[in-house]
Amino acid sequence: MPGNSRGPRPPRDPHPDLVLDLRPATFADCSGLGVLCRTRDRVRARCGRLRLITDGRVLRIIRAAGLDGVFELHPGCPSRSAVR
Repeated sequence: MPGNSRGPRPPRDPHPDLVLDLRPATFADCSGLGVLCRTRDRVRARCGRLRLITDGRVLRIIRAAGLDGVFELHPGCPSRSAVR
């Protein structure tokens, strides 16, 4: 993910719609979850939306951390109708 130690930079759109595909990831620790949480906070501060595409191990880690109610989770790419 491009960015710096504070996480990826949200797009400069006034209302960013950020979709992160985490399916290739096989591991996430507390640092990775922290980056996702900070990114979510930054996107929401701009009245935007963050969606995570995830399944498998990373999804289990997100659920185990109790963050499944915090993020908008999708098993695959959201459909065009779900974009708005």
